[in-house]
Amino acid sequence: MGKFQIRLAREEEGQAIIQLLQETAQWIKDQGINQWQYLLDGGENQEILHCIGQNLTYVVYHQEEMIATFTLYIEQNE
Repeated sequence: MGKFQIRLAREEEGQAIIQLLQETAQWIKDQGINQWQYLLDGGENQEILHCIGQNLTYVVYHQEEMIATFTLYIEQNE
């Protein structure tokens, strides 16, 4: 199965992270689930990039492919 690498996201990965999230949102929509639709129109792009710049966002790589991302907030967000 190989190793996974988890690390802080880099600013230059911002567009790849947005693309991954949008592809995931589209897949969720295609499954008939009404969730994450706001990602499809780019409504959160600036927030995503901001979180990357604030060192709150992480990426998960498997065999040199970004397969996941997550953001850890210090306090609850909306």
